[in-house]
Amino acid sequence: MIDLDVNKTLKSRIRKLNSSNPRIGDCVIYVMSREQRFHDNYALLAALTHAKSLNCKPVVVFNLYPDVKNRSKEQLYWMLEGLKEVEIELKKIGVEFQLNQIEKGFQKSVQIKQYIDRLNPSAVYLDFNSLKGSRSLNRKLASILQIPVYEVDGRNIVPAWISSQKEEYQAATFRPKIFGFLHLYLVDDFKLGYPVFDERVIHTVNWDEAFSFVAQHYPSRPQTLPNSGFSSAKLMLNDFLENRLTNYSKERNNPNEAAQSGLSPYLHYGQISSLRVSLSIISFLKEKGLEVFFDPSRNKARRATEGLPDLVQSAEAFLEELIVRREISENFCFYNKNYDNYLAAKDWAKASIEKHKLDSRQYLYSFEEFENAQTHDEAWNAAQVQMKKVGKMHGYMRMYWAKKILEWTPNVQTALEYAIKLNDMYELDGKDPNGYAGIAWSILGIHDRPWFEREIYGNIRYMNFEGLKKKFDVDKYIRMVKEL
Repeated sequence: MIDLDVNKTLKSRIRKLNSSNPRIGDCVIYVMSREQRFHDNYALLAALTHAKSLNCKPVVVFNLYPDVKNRSKEQLYWMLEGLKEVEIELKKIGVEFQLNQIEKGFQKSVQIKQYIDRLNPSAVYLDFNSLKGSRSLNRKLASILQIPVYEVDGRNIVPAWISSQKEEYQAATFRPKIFGFLHLYLVDDFKLGYPVFDERVIHTVNWDEAFSFVAQHYPSRPQTLPNSGFSSAKLMLNDFLENRLTNYSKERNNPNEAAQSGLSPYLHYGQISSLRVSLSIISFLKEKGLEVFFDPSRNKARRATEGLPDLVQSAEAFLEELIVRREISENFCFYNKNYDNYLAAKDWAKASIEKHKLDSRQYLYSFEEFENAQTHDEAWNAAQVQMKKVGKMHGYMRMYWAKKILEWTPNVQTALEYAIKLNDMYELDGKDPNGYAGIAWSILGIHDRPWFEREIYGNIRYMNFEGLKKKFDVDKYIRMVKEL
C-alpha cells in the first residue's frame, strides 16, 4: 500500500481545506465530481488509503445536480453511462458507489452535508476544480462539515498550486515551470493498484431512476456522440496512437483530416486522465526506440529542422497541447476569477478593445441566428452545425468560430457571453477551463500577444475566410459537414 506521508509528490496533490480534527467514524468518503473514473484517480487512491489505515470502509458518492447551466439531457446521459462503468470497477475491490440526487431549489451544500452526515465519515475527499462554482462549493462544504475535508488535484499532471503560484502571461512563461516538475509528476503512481476491501457491496445504484431524473430536469438537444466511459476512452486512445498520431503535427489544423485524438470529452469528464494518455504516448514511442524531449527551448519550428521522425514531432506537439496548453488553461481559471468575462483581459487588450468599441460592424447577428447557423459565412455555419450535430467542432475552426462572434456582435462582453453559452450548450466537453481559455484567447487575446491593429479587433489576433482557404479545402469541409 502506498504511504502518502512517505510519497511527498503524491502528498503534494492533497490540500486540507479546513482545520477540523480527525474523529472516529464509520467510513471515509470520496465525493467524486470531476474525475469520473476508477483508473488513475488520485482522490480515490487517497481516500482508499486513508480508509485502509483506519480499518473502515470507503464510500464513493457522486452528486447528480438538476441544474447544470446550459447542459442537455444527452450530455448528462453520456456522463451517466461512464459512471456505470465506475460502479462496476469499484465493486470489484469492495467499494460502494452511491448517487445522491440533489433537489432543485434547496442549497446544494446543505443537501450534500446532510447526505454525508448520515454516513458518519471520519474524513471526506473532494476533487479539485479550477472553476469558481465548484471551488466555492468545496470551500463551503469544508466550512460546514465538522470533519477533515481534503481536496485532491487529479486533473493536472502537475497540481495547479505547484506548477505556478500566479496567473501565467502566456505559454512561454508557463512551459519552463511545468517542464521543471515533470520528472516528479509524470510517473505511474498506480502500478501497485488500489487497496482492496473485504466489504461485500450490496448497494447498487438505480440507474433507471438516475436517467429519469436527468430527463426531468434537462432539455433535449439530440446529438450523435461517441461511446462513453473509460473503456471507450482507451479504445479511442489506442486508435489515435496506431492510426493518427504520426500525422498529428502536419494535419491537426486541417478539419478535413482525421488527425485529432478525439479524447477531449473523455478528458473533460475525467473518464481518462491526461497522465495516462501522456504515459501511453511515451511508452508507445519507447517501443519503437524513440523518445520525446520536454525542453522548453524546442519550439515547433526547431523540432521540424532537427530532422526528427514525424512520430516524435507529432508526439511532442500533442503533449504540448495535452500538458502545457491544458494546464495553462487550468492556471488561467484558477488564478483569474474573471475567466468568463471581459475583465480577464490584459491591459493591452482592454485598451485596444476600448479604442475600437465603436467601430462599425458590417454584420450583426442575434444569439438565435448564431445558434441556428444563419450567418453569411458558410465556413462559420458549417462549424456551428458540426458542433450541434456531433458535440464537437474541429479545434482550428473553434478559433475562427469565436473570433467571428467577436466581429459580428456589438461588443466584447456580448461576444464572450454568446461564445461561452453556445460552447457549453453543444460541445460535449463544454464548461471546461480549456474552453474558457480558448474563447478568451480568441476574443480577449489571453495567452497571446498584440498583433497588427485593425478595425473591430484592435490588436487581437485576426482570422478571416481567406486565411482558412490557405490552410485547407474549405469547400470540402462544408460538404463534409452537410453529410453528417
